[in-house]
Amino acid sequence: MTLAGSVGLRLETVGVWNFWVVFWSSTLDASDLLGFWVLGLILFPFTIWLLLLYVFCTLRGNCLDCETNIRQQDDEEVIRRWMRSNYARVMNRDVGVW
Repeated sequence: MTLAGSVGLRLETVGVWNFWVVFWSSTLDASDLLGFWVLGLILFPFTIWLLLLYVFCTLRGNCLDCETNIRQQDDEEVIRRWMRSNYARVMNRDVGVW
């Protein structure tokens, strides 16, 4: 049994994660690690972009909800003002006075 294998077996009692870390570190060579670095350099900006897009859309959605509520309140206020200003005309319409 190799040294990495024996260390991996000893660490297996601590956790499966530690076993796999030792296993992978003993089987990967420099070209594999370079590939992981290149893949990380490609995926890292994409991940940050997705995170920023999620935050922007979440904030924008909240703002749209607020804007919708404000617009609804404004519409209700317009209706109230119209009813106040035209109440007499609307009520008198029933008796034929327009």
